Amino acid sequence: MNEIKVLKKLDHPGVMKFYKVYETMLGIFLVMELLDGGELFEHLKQKKTFTERDCALMLIKTIEPLVYMHSKNIVHRDIKPENLILRSRNDEFGIVIADFGLSQNLKEAAIYTKCGSPGYCAPEILSASGETITYDAKCDVYSLGCVFYHM
Repeated sequence: MNEIKVLKKLDHPGVMKFYKVYETMLGIFLVMELLDGGELFEHLKQKKTFTERDCALMLIKTIEPLVYMHSKNIVHRDIKPENLILRSRNDEFGIVIADFGLSQNLKEAAIYTKCGSPGYCAPEILSASGETITYDAKCDVYSLGCVFYHM
């Protein structure tokens, strides 16, 4: 339900579009934008190397929606190549942020839970414990830096 709540607040070309939710006896179904370019993770495995220019363009296409999300007080908390989806197979610069299952609204509560993928997770998330250490949107920037370091 948190993911639905967050997605309803976001409307940016670099964020996977949420259209509608259906609840049936079988479960809850989300109608989302169709992105058929696959995960950036798969693209990285296939291409193997990227020019500095390609990395810079991809970084810009990823930072813009992140800045937008942070301006809305939304922290993704799981930025990794598997959650960066290409809009189409022919456009490697059409990157869209997806999977808001771990996202959090900073205005609603302090965030201090350990979550995310260890290889991309900011140190402050790993050291968070109980309500003693909190972290903020900077954790997404750290994770994005890890993604582009791999490239």
